[in-house]
Amino acid sequence: MSERCLFRFGFIWIRQMSLLPGEATPWHYDLCHRITVVFQGHTLAIEYDDRMPTKNVTYKPVQIDWDKPSDHLHRAVTSSSEFYEELTIFFLDRPGLNPQPR
Repeated sequence: MSERCLFRFGFIWIRQMSLLPGEATPWHYDLCHRITVVFQGHTLAIEYDDRMPTKNVTYKPVQIDWDKPSDHLHRAVTSSSEFYEELTIFFLDRPGLNPQPR
């Protein structure tokens, strides 16, 4: 996984993240509202650590989504043949907050 902070000031954090084919994000929670723009990739499997079933999410190139906070521990996994890239704008509840603690 590759991630890069593009901008962080006050209540806003903009991050670019990419996953290689078959790669997963670390297990994490989502503490903030956010806007996600998907640039590459078509499907992510969202795996949960609390016995919830895996959720397959399908994307279109340059799809924009509004996401809410979630208190379920989870991770995103790409398919074995797909590169995934997104830009996420996090709306922090307070400056300096980690929006996706692991």
